[in-house]
Amino acid sequence: MTASQHTIAGRVLTMPVEIRKARQHMAMFSVDADAAQRLIDYSGLRVCRYLPGRAIVVLTFMHYIDGDLDQYHEFNTSVMVNPPGSTASGPRALAVRRRLHPPHAR
Repeated sequence: MTASQHTIAGRVLTMPVEIRKARQHMAMFSVDADAAQRLIDYSGLRVCRYLPGRAIVVLTFMHYIDGDLDQYHEFNTSVMVNPPGSTASGPRALAVRRRLHPPHAR
């Protein structure tokens, strides 16, 4: 892979950047699927309704302690979505996801 470089605020960064030490906290919530869908409607994606009327939202909090970008905090909100074109719901929706992204062989 060829590394790319970008200059940001006068600082040259080589991609990919390396993170040497970080802390992460994560929380997963079952939320109203219609509300979650309104949150991502702009994207054209459809939430995964793993239970009737329910979707999964994950909040991630990162504290990057040592890395090429120095120390900083990051917050992420993720919504579990169906693969494009899929209308699967319930346990079947999770099974489709597993076939598309099987666990790594050990």
